[in-house]
Amino acid sequence: SYHIVLRIAQRLKERCSDIYTVFGGPQADIVAEDTIRQLPYVDFICCGEGENTIYPFFRSLLSGEPDLSVPGLVYRDGEEVRKNPRPALIEELDALPMIDYTLMDVLQYHDKSIMSIDVGRGCPFGCTFCSTNSFWGRKYRLKSPQRICEEIKAYHRRFGGSRIEFAHDMFTMDRKKVMETCALIKQLDFPIRWSCSARLDCVDRELIDVMADAGMISI
Repeated sequence: SYHIVLRIAQRLKERCSDIYTVFGGPQADIVAEDTIRQLPYVDFICCGEGENTIYPFFRSLLSGEPDLSVPGLVYRDGEEVRKNPRPALIEELDALPMIDYTLMDVLQYHDKSIMSIDVGRGCPFGCTFCSTNSFWGRKYRLKSPQRICEEIKAYHRRFGGSRIEFAHDMFTMDRKKVMETCALIKQLDFPIRWSCSARLDCVDRELIDVMADAGMISI
């Protein structure tokens, strides 16, 4: 979708030239310097994990004075392209705040909707066709089983939904945590159906059976 979003940014800039256009995510990260160099309607790109970048940078944008020292920022300085050192990866994902679902319209969600829950980040493998290893630095992290279930419950309380997609490129890397997560999911007082991503060499029949028994319907 990167090429589509670029066209949207171009249209927005044509209509309102004084707004800031900021990109982030794996695709923008990989081509950040080329994008800033070649496309004048893209003002900034935030590389790396966003929690320690987006908040301070957007706060500075709202004040009208962009903070060009923010880690991971790629920007235009006259005819030059500047790229700040990447921000450090967040070691403990459980320390991240819970999503505030009250900001989302309940009427837009129902039992057939699929909610994506960020359960972890990174993959230790280096597949050449995948951007994960470059974006996350091949550092694997998974939220605790307790935190994952708290997020499931928060979503269910707000929307009553039961269909979950675990957002993580390699969910099954930590077998022990996956087994613990499945055990806690089975203790929930409502059933869920969920899916995840994994490598073929990081699953086996026993693990798949445990996951399926806890509501997993696809990998």
